[in-house]
Amino acid sequence: DVYKRQVYALDAQTGTELWRFQGASDFDASPAVGPSGELYLAGEDGWVRALSSDGTVRWRLALGAPVRAPIGITRDGELLLRTGGGAPELIRLGQDGQRRWVTRLALNDVVGRATVSPAVELPSGQIAAATVNQELLLLDAEGRPVLRVPIEAPVSAPPVVNGELLYLVTQAGAVRELRF
Repeated sequence: DVYKRQVYALDAQTGTELWRFQGASDFDASPAVGPSGELYLAGEDGWVRALSSDGTVRWRLALGAPVRAPIGITRDGELLLRTGGGAPELIRLGQDGQRRWVTRLALNDVVGRATVSPAVELPSGQIAAATVNQELLLLDAEGRPVLRVPIEAPVSAPPVVNGELLYLVTQAGAVRELRF
């Protein structure tokens, strides 16, 4: 319940509440589940949290700006987070909450409370992130921007990776297929 700042875990068979987490602010970003069942939460307060499968906090980290895009997970279980605010960043965190890299985004890559898609990892280890200014930003494995690909309209759904292909759905209703 984003308005009550709570996250609930329910038994899949019975619907019985297993545990509840009370946040300090709204959770605008969709959570993510890691390879070992941990739940990652980020929100308006600028904190990212890792919860164990029993709901206890494993770690938390202040990012300094709100997270509004869904959290991405890499093949090795690391997190890809996109912050908003006056100095937007794309951040890669290890499963232990340690920063692997931080890349400053252009201010117009994140606009207000606009919903943006999560960053995704390509089979090459590169990271692809669609921006609201109609570009696909490609970063190397260390978070350095290497390419900006124009897109005819903002992306409206999370990108999908299938082998060497990346699929994007735009607000104009087009499906883009990009090979990397």
